[in-house]
Amino acid sequence: MAEWVVINTAILWQLADLTSICTAGITLHNEALDWAAAGDHVSLTVTGMDIIKINVGCVFCDPKDPIRVCTRFRARILLFNIEVPVTQGFPVLLHYQTVSEPATIRKLISVLHKSSGEVLKKKPK
Repeated sequence: MAEWVVINTAILWQLADLTSICTAGITLHNEALDWAAAGDHVSLTVTGMDIIKINVGCVFCDPKDPIRVCTRFRARILLFNIEVPVTQGFPVLLHYQTVSEPATIRKLISVLHKSSGEVLKKKPK
C-alpha cells in the first residue's frame, strides 16, 4: 500500500543532523507536481538550508512522522562464488541505490536454500 504525502514542509535527515526545511516545488520529468508518493524520484526545490548540506543518501520525510533510524537490521544475503567464509564480525559494504555504507555481520541466524528460502541449517558458525 503506497502512502500518499503532500509535501510543503519536511525534515532532511542526515546521519547525525536533523534540519527543518520548506519545499517550494516538486517536479517529475520537468512537470510540476502538488504531491509525491513514497519512493518517487522527484526534484525538490527547497528553502531554509544551504544546498551544500544536501548529499546523495539524504532522506526527506514528514516532520510529524520522521523515519526511524536503526543501527542494525535483519537481512537475507545471497553469496556468489565467495572463497572466504562469512562469519560473525565479517566486514561488508551495504549498497542501497547510490549509497554505500560499511557494515559488519554481527550474527548469522541460518543458512537458507538459494531458490526455495527453506532453512538448511540454524545457527551456523
